[in-house]
Amino acid sequence: MLDKINRRIADLSAIALAVMMLVTIIDITMKNLLGRPIASTFELVESSLAVMVFLGLPSVFRKDGNIIVDVIDHFIGLRGVGLLKCVGALATVGFLLLMGYAMIEPALDTLRYPESKPESGIPMYALWVPILLGTLFSIVGAVLVAREHLKKMGTQ
Repeated sequence: MLDKINRRIADLSAIALAVMMLVTIIDITMKNLLGRPIASTFELVESSLAVMVFLGLPSVFRKDGNIIVDVIDHFIGLRGVGLLKCVGALATVGFLLLMGYAMIEPALDTLRYPESKPESGIPMYALWVPILLGTLFSIVGAVLVAREHLKKMGTQ
């Protein structure tokens, strides 16, 4: 079930990427042909970027798709590599938990002190919904990956 949810969230991330590209293309076209660019292009692209990044992360963490550099893998053997993967997975969970915790107060501030983007009128709290949702599902995915690595370490 989590994989289906991650897939739908990744679809929303892809839509945000498409919005970023289309808004940019339309803005440049309108500026060059009509001399009138879209007034809130920067804010739309900036907001779409936040949505794209944070809704794209859960799939990466669930698939254990982070970039891995295997500099010492050849020297430490399979058990050592497994241990490094465990440590990396647990560090990832710790980082995501810390990041999620650090986001709570700023997100609540957007509810306490409502603001919106000046040109587009996008409310700031609306941006925190995909950011917090993506972070939550990233944490869940990273915990599952860490658990899988820990199980593998127990069987070796």
